[in-house]
Amino acid sequence: MNREQVKGLKYSDYFKKHHKPDILDGLMVTDSGNQGDNVLFVGGVHGDETAPVAAMIKLYKTFLAKPELLKKGQISYLLANPKATSLTKKRVDSNLNRAFNKNSTNSGYESTRATEITNFVENNQNFSIVLDLHTVISGEFRLVIFNKKQTSAVNFLDATSDVSYFASYENEFIPNTFLSLFNSFDIPSYGIECGNNKSIKSISVAFDQMVKTLEFYNMIEKGSIPLMGLFTKSEYMQIFDIRKEIKPYPDFNFVDPNVKTGSIVKKGQIYATYRNGYHISHEDMHILLPVEKPRPTDQNAGFLAKVYRIKR
Repeated sequence: MNREQVKGLKYSDYFKKHHKPDILDGLMVTDSGNQGDNVLFVGGVHGDETAPVAAMIKLYKTFLAKPELLKKGQISYLLANPKATSLTKKRVDSNLNRAFNKNSTNSGYESTRATEITNFVENNQNFSIVLDLHTVISGEFRLVIFNKKQTSAVNFLDATSDVSYFASYENEFIPNTFLSLFNSFDIPSYGIECGNNKSIKSISVAFDQMVKTLEFYNMIEKGSIPLMGLFTKSEYMQIFDIRKEIKPYPDFNFVDPNVKTGSIVKKGQIYATYRNGYHISHEDMHILLPVEKPRPTDQNAGFLAKVYRIKR
């Protein structure tokens, strides 16, 4: 068993020790005992993304040591995919972040787990906000995505997030995902790519985002929980307004081998090819790349978006 697998097993065991199986496996709760907002932090949707799980445990331990820090409301911490986390593998049978489809006939661990989580959310629709925390395995990609119907999203993120890239989407671009589940109940939710899973900065981004969220909702006093502060807040917010998916058909390749998030494609430009055709942009757009090397099995290879810059 390698070092990362030991970590994954250790994290899943911690949740198992402190969770509330009568409500949902992998769910830990910190309750102030006073009325207030109910926030949900989620990690481990993919079992090899352990940095956000470590951040959740760090925050849970903070309140375990000093419960008086939580002035009001309740915090829920969900280890979304306990089995995959214990194995430190992305999945057991399928991608949990594509399993939230009520009409699906798929079977397997993630499909069962998606049903359990859906039932939990259906019975607990009073969440004020949900943070779905992720990391990447290669590179240092950091991005926050949110539904463009969330009219207060920019103000919230300006106050709480240190990253520089943000993306607004419509539900059609992220079908059957964890965020789409909360969108169906009109619960404000944010998907956060915190950076490279092996970097302590990713733990810092996740931890600081959670602490600042609690401060934003006045659940804790500002400054009562020290931030890790290993990632410097950006000067600008760059918001990618997603307009179109880039499908990774067989033999897919970007024309520019050095394409990256923020690259510009001009109207009429062929920016990618595949076995039986090509992708062409019908207006000037920017590229948003959630993954460095898309595979044909991926939902998409990226997106075309309009970009807006806001000085903080």
